[in-house]
Amino acid sequence: KIAASNIGYPNGILITPDGKHLIVAETFSATVSIFDIHKDNTLINQRPWIKFDNLGFAVSFDEHGVPENLNRHYPDGICFDEKLNAVWIASPGKKEVLCIDSNRNCLTVIKTRFHPFDCVLGGQDNQTLFIASSDNSPKNKPAIIEKVTFK
Repeated sequence: KIAASNIGYPNGILITPDGKHLIVAETFSATVSIFDIHKDNTLINQRPWIKFDNLGFAVSFDEHGVPENLNRHYPDGICFDEKLNAVWIASPGKKEVLCIDSNRNCLTVIKTRFHPFDCVLGGQDNQTLFIASSDNSPKNKPAIIEKVTFK
């Protein structure tokens, strides 16, 4: 079954710890949307949670598959941070990972070496953010896992 439509290239997806909302990164719409999860598990009340710009669904790529507009956020992989009640958002276009709290405030911006495509919290007490990133070049194995440990 189709649970939702009209989504601008969905990538990262998560369910909030309370089980009441589904959050999805709409990469090429520069939007992170949120749905309510109805008691029958249908998705209702789709709305933007964060809109990084108003360009809508728009992207063009270079010969290596990298978006040409690197001044735009392209939300990709996401993960939930229960301690901060926030969402970590990989933004490969800007080589950043953002931490956005439930009030839509940006708590942290982490600059990455390559284009980050996914992120996950782990390690002891979920104090380490692991970031999957790639330089998108045709070289052999152009990807790395970056990490940031918080105190």
